[in-house]
Amino acid sequence: DVCSSDLAAWRAGGCRRYGFHGLSHQHLAEVAAHRWREQGGSGHPRLISCHLGAGCSLAAVRDGRSIDTTMGFTPLEGLVMAHRSGSIDPGLLLHLQRHGLSLEELEQGLNQEEGFDPLDFDHGEGAGVL
Repeated sequence: DVCSSDLAAWRAGGCRRYGFHGLSHQHLAEVAAHRWREQGGSGHPRLISCHLGAGCSLAAVRDGRSIDTTMGFTPLEGLVMAHRSGSIDPGLLLHLQRHGLSLEELEQGLNQEEGFDPLDFDHGEGAGVL
């Protein structure tokens, strides 16, 4: 059952969390570790790296490696982006379907018509948020 809360069953069903912006998070982790050591720290600092732009994500980093990300099975989970909604309450999707929106309309809206652009944050570049 793909919807199972049991992680083993979820993975056996072919689902997993996918991370994006990996090179950005890796670079941030390397720069942070370098600065950490310059200031007398040893090893790698634990940190949350933020990739903010037209695509957005956070990553939890420990020992120089990402251990978690805000992105899920698709880039729709997590932070709002230029054209993507970010995480949304599944109950809202059910409500919208009950009121006539088709799956295709929901998918189009979530992937291409939501995000920064409708909020008018510098035309999807995210600079207005920073």
